[in-house]
Amino acid sequence: MVAKICFVILAVGVVGATLLTLRQQRLDAVHQMAVMQRDMHKRDQQLLALRAQIKQLVLPEQIEPRALALGPMSPIGVDPVVNPLRPADNTRIVQIQPRVRPPTR
Repeated sequence: MVAKICFVILAVGVVGATLLTLRQQRLDAVHQMAVMQRDMHKRDQQLLALRAQIKQLVLPEQIEPRALALGPMSPIGVDPVVNPLRPADNTRIVQIQPRVRPPTR
């Protein structure tokens, strides 16, 4: 009888320790998520500050001449997206071809 009581006490202790371990892991995960969100917020603030600086340095009148100086532009094509782990989910992103206007008569 004493062995059964010791076994039950030991089993309850193991289950309790396991539950505490799982709780601690969950708390660690939540903490890491909070740290990442704080870092993302900092980076967003830095990005907004940089965008504001760019907006102050570049006037709208300057954009068109600079773009024209670069020459003709066309959309950038994208390679297909391939997921080697799930081939059924593979998608293909079609490259966008620049539109060619027919000659006017």
